[in-house]
Order: sequence, then C-alpha cells, then structure tokens
Amino acid sequence: MGLPVREILKLGERRLTDSACGNPKTDSELLYCHLMNIDRGHLFMHWSDELSDECCNTYFGLLDSRTSGAPLQYITGKQSFMGIDFAVDENVLIPRQETEMLVEAVLETVKASKGKIKRVLDLCTGSGAIAVSLAALTRGLHVTA
Repeated sequence: MGLPVREILKLGERRLTDSACGNPKTDSELLYCHLMNIDRGHLFMHWSDELSDECCNTYFGLLDSRTSGAPLQYITGKQSFMGIDFAVDENVLIPRQETEMLVEAVLETVKASKGKIKRVLDLCTGSGAIAVSLAALTRGLHVTA
C-alpha cells in the first residue's frame, strides 16, 4: 500500500474535510509531522518519499482519532503557549491562545509596577502554562502554581 507523502496528506485532508474538522489541511500535515517526528518545515523536503504500510496504517489511526473528535493537541500530546511547548493529555486543559493575552496583561502590569509586584499566584488554572510562562518571561518575580 506504500503511498507518497503528498498522496497520504491529500487523503488525510479529504478525510478531515469530510468529518468537518476545522483545519483539515493543517491538521493532516501536523498529524503526519507528529508521526514522523519532524517539523512542518521538513515536510515538503520529503514530499515524494514513499511510506511503508505500517506508517500509513498508523497515520490513518491518528486521523481516526481526530475525526472522532479528539483535539489535535491530545493526539500529539503537546500545545505551544507563549513560545513554550507544554505536554497535554485528557487530564489537563489545553492552553488557549486567548489566554496568552492574559499573560501579556500580567506581564505589562508587573512591568508597570516597577518592582512593587513580587509574587503571582496561578491557582487551579489547568496545565500550569500561565505560571510557567510568567516565570520564564520575568526575572525576579516569584510565581507559584
């Protein structure tokens, strides 16, 4: 059954489109990149590589998970937030891009305080992405999750 990368991605995109997934082309590519442990930049350098039957079957299994409603982040096990990759699974909320605005607002408030704000508490907000991001992006601020 070995298929070239470009063909399996087209099949994946079609399958995701048929099941009304939000970003079928992107999701198809990201699932393949996850499977092959490559970043998207390397994807097109291997456009005509032929995949083994085993890789094709594994890829189709990932597609099945996605078409049945599993979030892409739970399938890949990661989500980027504030430029940091976080491990996620069904036991944790997926950090959202909208929450990055909250972190940016906190960073601005801390900066505007000119050292008066020394501690931030992130309590029961999910993956810890807020606290980890604040700690990574500030110096001298004590962040507790």
